[in-house]
Amino acid sequence: MSVELGHLSTILRKLRQPHSHSADVIVSLAEKARAISHGIANGIKTHAIVEHPIFGQVYAYEIDGYGGRIFMDDANLPSLLSLPILGFVDREDPVYVNTRKMILSREGNPYYLEGPQFKGIGGPHVGTSHPWPMSVIVQIMTSDDDNEIVEGLGMLKGSTAGLGLMHESGIFITW
Repeated sequence: MSVELGHLSTILRKLRQPHSHSADVIVSLAEKARAISHGIANGIKTHAIVEHPIFGQVYAYEIDGYGGRIFMDDANLPSLLSLPILGFVDREDPVYVNTRKMILSREGNPYYLEGPQFKGIGGPHVGTSHPWPMSVIVQIMTSDDDNEIVEGLGMLKGSTAGLGLMHESGIFITW
């Protein structure tokens, strides 16, 4: 939301006509969008960056305003894993790097699933035996590690049941 409001502000600023009656309205909307964008981003950075006992400073998936927080990620987008793709943080941001390590591990994310031939992020709505290929795609897109990328592509290619079609979810992990 923060990123998209920032984009909206930029679009509105470029749209205004210098001598138009609507220029003041457009400038006002652009300023409001920018202020809300910054407010959301500052709120996240102030309240949702928390200390994880294993991974250090990370983005919490959810906070409740009373000190409670949930450490996890969901395979869907938007997600914590997708923050650089969305334009919220840089891939090298230290808090994001820690968050990525956390959510791509069973110690940090209860919905990170590993089986003999596939591993990835699932989510509370699909249970603890269905990682989504989408999470592996996002993992690949946020990585600079050639081995991680090749491994992810291999898992995706191997999960098509010979049909060459990507599943939305439903890759069943047996323990």
